[in-house]
Order: sequence, then C-alpha cells, then structure tokens
Amino acid sequence: MRRETIWQLRQPVDIPPALLEFTGQDRVIAGYLVQRGITTPEEADRYLNPDPKNLTNPFELPEMDFAVERLLKALSSREKIGIWGDFDMDGQTATSVLVECLTKLDADVEYYLPIRNRESHGIAIPALEMFLKKGIQLMVTCDTGISEVASIRYAMERGVDVIITDHHALPDALPEAVARVNPRRLSQDHPLGSLSGSAVAFELMLALCRQLEREAIAFESIDLAAVGLIADMAPLKLDGRLIAQLGLQQLNNRPRKFVNAIFTASGNKNSTIDEQTIGYTIAPRLNAAGRLKDANPFVGFLTGRLSDTEMEAMANELEALNANRKWLSNQVYQSAIGQIERQPQIVEEPVILVSHPTWEGGVLGLAAGHLAKEFHRPAIVMREMPDGRYAGSARSVEGIDIIRAINAGASLLTTHGGHPMAAGLSLRAENLPEFKHILFRHVLDQGFDPEAPAVIELDEELSLAQITPEFHYSIRKLAPFGIENPPLLFCSRRVYITGTKPLGRTREHFQFTIEDEQGNSTQAVWWNASESEIPAGWFDLAYSLSVNEYKGKITLQAVWTDFHMVEEPEEQTAQISTERFIDFRAHLDPMADALLACRGTDYLVYQE
Repeated sequence: MRRETIWQLRQPVDIPPALLEFTGQDRVIAGYLVQRGITTPEEADRYLNPDPKNLTNPFELPEMDFAVERLLKALSSREKIGIWGDFDMDGQTATSVLVECLTKLDADVEYYLPIRNRESHGIAIPALEMFLKKGIQLMVTCDTGISEVASIRYAMERGVDVIITDHHALPDALPEAVARVNPRRLSQDHPLGSLSGSAVAFELMLALCRQLEREAIAFESIDLAAVGLIADMAPLKLDGRLIAQLGLQQLNNRPRKFVNAIFTASGNKNSTIDEQTIGYTIAPRLNAAGRLKDANPFVGFLTGRLSDTEMEAMANELEALNANRKWLSNQVYQSAIGQIERQPQIVEEPVILVSHPTWEGGVLGLAAGHLAKEFHRPAIVMREMPDGRYAGSARSVEGIDIIRAINAGASLLTTHGGHPMAAGLSLRAENLPEFKHILFRHVLDQGFDPEAPAVIELDEELSLAQITPEFHYSIRKLAPFGIENPPLLFCSRRVYITGTKPLGRTREHFQFTIEDEQGNSTQAVWWNASESEIPAGWFDLAYSLSVNEYKGKITLQAVWTDFHMVEEPEEQTAQISTERFIDFRAHLDPMADALLACRGTDYLVYQE
C-alpha cells in the first residue's frame, strides 16, 4: 500500500556571515532560518527568543475596535455575556480563554459548547433559543459563527448583540453582527492572518485588557490559546508561532491543574510540555470529550475551577473516552482500508472518498487524517445518514487547501466549513457524483498530481554517530514545530534493524533498535506502522528526532518518516543463498549477537 517516494536533500543556501556567527557557526540552524526568510541576527533573535512586546497590535484585526467598544459597554452596564464556542480542542480553549479573562474582569458570563451528536458544529437555532433564555444580552462566538448568517440574525432580531470571533473560511456574505473578527479578512502574509480560534479569542481579550490597562489578565490565558492553536494545527508562523512559544513557556513555568491531572491519569511522566505533548497526550483526550460526549464541563476542567477530586475524576473520564475514541477510530480506519482493498481505484483519485452507514460520526476526521497521511492525498470520510444525506470530515496534505476545493461545490452542499487542512461537510446523496467531479478538478487545479511520487525534502544526511543529545538540543531551538514550521528531517544510509518491540494495545506502533555498518546504533519509533512493511535487510531511513521520557528515563529517538530498501550488488548475493550480509565485527559479543539475529532462519557465519 506504500506510495513511492522521492527524497530530495535541500539545496545549500547562502548564509550571511552575521547570521552564521549569531547561530554559533551552526549551519543546520542558520540554513533552516534562511529558508524561512530570516537572514539577519535581529530577525533570528525575534524568531528564537519569544518576547510579548513583539506581538502585533490586536486592533489590526478587522472590526476589533467595534468588538472592544461593545464589550466595554457590557462590562460597565453589568450585562450578561454569553460565550458560544465549539466542541473541538480549539473551541474548548477559545471558550476557556474568554470565560477566564472576562470572569477576572468581573463580567457576568455564561457559555455553551454544542453537543456534537445532537447539534454538530455551528449554531443550531433550537439550542441558541434555549441559550438566549438565560438572559444573554451580548453573545460572543469563538471558533465559530462566520458562516452562521441565519443564527446570528435570529439572535440580533431578539435584541441580543453578537460579536463573532472565528478563523474559518469566509462565506460569500458575512453575517450582520456588531463585529466580525476573523483573521481571514486580512492578507495571508499579515502577522495575524493565520491564527486559530483560540488565538483570536486571546487577541480579543488582549485588546480589551489593554483598553482597561489590565493587560496581565489576558497574558494569564495565553497558555490556553497556545494549546488550542497547536492542537488545531494552525500555521506556526509570525504571531501564531509567537503565541505558541509564549504559551508553552508559561505552561512549563506554571503547569495548569488540568495538565497535571491528565499526566497522572495517563501515566505520562513528561517533565517538559511541548508541541508533541499537546498533540499526542493532551489534545486527543479533550477532543475525545467533544467528539463522543458533552464538552461543556471541560471548560471548568481547563480553567481549573474544579476541586482536586473533580479534576481527578474528569481526567480519568477523559482517559476512558480517549480509549474508546481510539478503538472507534481504528474500526473506521480498518473498514475504510477494506473498501480501498476491494476498490483500488479509490486511491487513484486526487481525493480519497469513502463512506459507510454505521461509522461513528465523532471519529471520521481522525480516520480521514490517517488515510491522508498514509496515501499522501486529501481524504474525506463520511457517514451515510438515514435521511439520505452524507455527512463527514475532510483532512488534507501540505500544499492542498481542502476547504477551497470544497467551497467550489458549495451549491451542492447542505453544510460546510473549515480551513485549509481540515473541514466538515454534508450533502444529499444525489449530489455526490457532481460534487466529486468538482472537488477532484479543483484539487488538481491546485497542482496535485495523483500519479507523481510523494516528494520528501530532507534537511541533512547524518550518520547514526551524529545523533547526540547535544545535536538534538541545538535543533530544538527552532521549536515548536508544526504547519509551516516543520521539524527538520534527516536520513541515515545503510542501516538495519537489530531489535523490534511492538507498542500499543493492538501493535499499531513499533520501537526499533537500528544499527549502521560501523556499529553505531540508535532507537527509532514508527507510529501507526504497518507490521508487514517492516524492512528486513539494509535500508535508508528518513526521520525526525524527538525525546522519549519513560519512567523518568530520557532517551533520544528517531521518529520514522519513510524508508528505502538498499539494493545489494548482484555479485554479493550470487555467492551464497542469503538475502543480506550483516557485519557483527564491531559488537562486544559478535557470535552471540549473530546467532540471536539469525535465529529461525538459514544462515552462514564467517568468523575472523
């Protein structure tokens, strides 16, 4: 099932002498900075050393002045402010930022997150009607609202002013509201142009608190904004990157109660909270709550407004929900793989599109993400609904704006929304063939070639001896890594596996010991591996680097990205009937290691 890949070593760049001196003559770091347009020591210092003073003025966001003016009025008049968020991680943290900051400003605050299985994303009018009955006088949306024309009109017509804060793609006509604060109304290269919903919520609070000369209150919530921004895979560039840096810094200096509770319940002993901690430990658990249950109680969990006993109970509940989420997601993924094996043409199209009537709606996006990663193309996974609709989630790959392609067929859809890497949609079954035709054409128009091998760009070729804690420490200066700030990718030539250990309840991951011809070795981990594709013999490995913390022990490991088998010269294999030669001469006990490695196979040992 593996798609052919081509590795390209990045071309050396001209590094200004002053920049090279600033990085301590580290050409890997300096070259990475130059590739991102950073060429002076001043720019590099701003990139590597986060400073709150470097944040762009939040009033550069469209209609921010209207939003702040209306909030100031609500605070002075003691109006009841209603926060309407979303159930995913970005929506949960955006809601938490607004609730936490406004509460500290002595506001009268209510909040609501839609319940996925009942209302889905957005602002359903029946739920909105019940929410407004709580006496809401001003409603602030976060991570939602920019496409909810009818729902916003419903609230405004009932005398409730609405401030929209969102980051999703803009519709043809914006809702009529007091303010529509959305970074997509700016140019893409604007420092605030690619924020997540939680980051936009933070910018609103920063602008409000500056007007009140209480800026410190907004910064107390920047860690929540960072968690949502990283979890939502927003581009880590410009102000988005700076918010992530400052938030992670704060989270490590003063860990939140919810982080400690999740770590305890999950058995995670990490001493450092970084983008990987959020992406693999924190976000999946809180997203599971939104996908499979009611996320509303978890706003109190995120803001730490619960007792220690309640925090512990909710963390344990998240652990159980996450285990269920993984099981359900794997069921959908395996079922989708079965469809692909029966109909191989599915993966020959520019977008993988699969559906089934029994798939759990809350995990469709997760399955789509696995398919997109495995087959290097956008994927849409949908549930066939009893009312004749298809409803599902899309995930994309770098370079393809999936929401732009989906929007091209908007007239055929009943609902849709999202951003370049992830989206949701629904449509009538009879519209599916025409929608597929439009979708495929617009993905191809963006330059995607379904027949072309996937190209993997490598930053450096290393020997295993060069993988040291000191080297890893130097490249971590460029973190946090993510969209538009990818981790550095390396390759090592002619390595082989000397030890294999399955990980996960269903052996979905593997940990290896790999060794090169000189006897140097390192640990490697392959997440969501295909056991049948584990290479036997010499191969070249492409990988990034990470730290593994387990039971207090910290080890450096290669994170498996791709591999290419090494073809041995014919004259080597013609002399004896074996598939490969393994050189154990550098081992401490060569004969013992040789017998262990060859156990269960035919072998011939040459001993010096």
